[in-house]
Amino acid sequence: MVWLDIINRARTYVDDDHEENEGWIPPAKWLDIGNAEFRQQYRRWVRTGLVKPAHTVSSFNGTTSVSNVLCVVGVAEDLGTGRPKRLLNPGDQPWDDVQGLAQEWYATGSADTLSIGLHPADTSRNYVVRYISRPTLVTDTATAYDGPDGSDERIVLGMARRALVKESAASRLLDSLILDADAELNMTAWGRKDGEAPRVRRNPPATRLWPVDPARWIYFG
Repeated sequence: MVWLDIINRARTYVDDDHEENEGWIPPAKWLDIGNAEFRQQYRRWVRTGLVKPAHTVSSFNGTTSVSNVLCVVGVAEDLGTGRPKRLLNPGDQPWDDVQGLAQEWYATGSADTLSIGLHPADTSRNYVVRYISRPTLVTDTATAYDGPDGSDERIVLGMARRALVKESAASRLLDSLILDADAELNMTAWGRKDGEAPRVRRNPPATRLWPVDPARWIYFG
């Protein structure tokens, strides 16, 4: 399935699929609508655990900048090869310039250019930030659709609803179908969580685990 298939299905829902012309919304605009809908839903899918994207790890001293961030999993002191990381607590931008062993991390800016800092400020030790990137924007209708099973219909319905905004129109049936699609995806997400086997982990007292529940990650994108 490619994005052209997604667009054609959305056009059908809004009666924009007449073959004699390309419709009242051109393909490029449909892609814009699709990107907006997909990014919004992707954030929800990550938060609920329906999508489990690979994270990116960036090392730094003192402060660092990262771009295109959907959410930050955490920040930790790197204690060296073979040793667990010392996880820091998320906090707010400090009002002082205290120096010492960092206990918290904070972020300023937007997801386009996010600055990560430490409190207390510490430039003498190595730290890492683990984060999830936002999905890549689709620029070609021939691009393959990449989403969880059943999510394509949710994107189609969402695109159709957004398209109707231009015409100052609304559809209760569309809203009802979207609620049904969201419910199905939520059931899938919870089914995956319930299906995870319990794990017993042992950690040294001075360290904590990276948060594995996506709802505990800090979202920016």
